[in-house]
Amino acid sequence: ILQDAVWLNRRDILGRTMLHDAAEFGHSSVMELLLKARVIVDVKDSRGDTPLHHAARHGRLKEVSMLLKEHATPWILNVERKSPL
Repeated sequence: ILQDAVWLNRRDILGRTMLHDAAEFGHSSVMELLLKARVIVDVKDSRGDTPLHHAARHGRLKEVSMLLKEHATPWILNVERKSPL
């Protein structure tokens, strides 16, 4: 399953992927598996938020660090013109 990048990058009705949810809710072990499977790190949801936006907004410092180590882009702006950091 972890080798199926299409499935791992699948979006819900809000455009969010599993990486968005793992970042928001602090599931670092899930994030580790997803990042090892090379999911899209800077994927945007329907509001233009990346997983880094979600992790930062919810104070998930470990997850923010994990995403930055995987070269997540910290200056991407969402629809409100806000960057993750």
